[in-house]
Amino acid sequence: MIYRIRQGLANLGARMLPEDWVLADRYLSEAERALFARMEPADQRHSTQVLRTLLQAAVTDESLLKAAILHDVGKSRCRITLVHRTVAVLLEALLGTLPALETRCDSKSWWLPFYVLANHPRIGASMLAQAGTEERVWRLVELHQLEPQRVSNVPDAHWIRAALATLRRADNQN
Repeated sequence: MIYRIRQGLANLGARMLPEDWVLADRYLSEAERALFARMEPADQRHSTQVLRTLLQAAVTDESLLKAAILHDVGKSRCRITLVHRTVAVLLEALLGTLPALETRCDSKSWWLPFYVLANHPRIGASMLAQAGTEERVWRLVELHQLEPQRVSNVPDAHWIRAALATLRRADNQN
């Protein structure tokens, strides 16, 4: 819980630095960059840190690197305030997971951010597929919160499981 409080406070002043944009531009198409630009600065910064973690680990797979910087793009579906994020963290602490909230919320509903937080992998994958992103990338985004051993019945499942394990390690470090 203390880690999450520190993380929340750090996110208050998070912003992208010019070198972060240079790094992002190296991996993103024009359409993907437009989606990335819609993300909250804290989510953008987190994503660039995940990418840097993979680069420092000598990861060279372009699809995995692109997924690292785009894995939270679904959160850009709506504005998620610090209050929403705090309540979501508390719910996860109490329940072990954020309820999936399978019903769609009205775009003006206070509950929409919780729906988006719970479903951002699927939302992001759909946004990326519509933007023309390659399937390997949007599949990783879609599955990035699943344990790799739970992944089956997807094209290239062996690669997806290995890449997913690597992405999740980097995401959890940041």
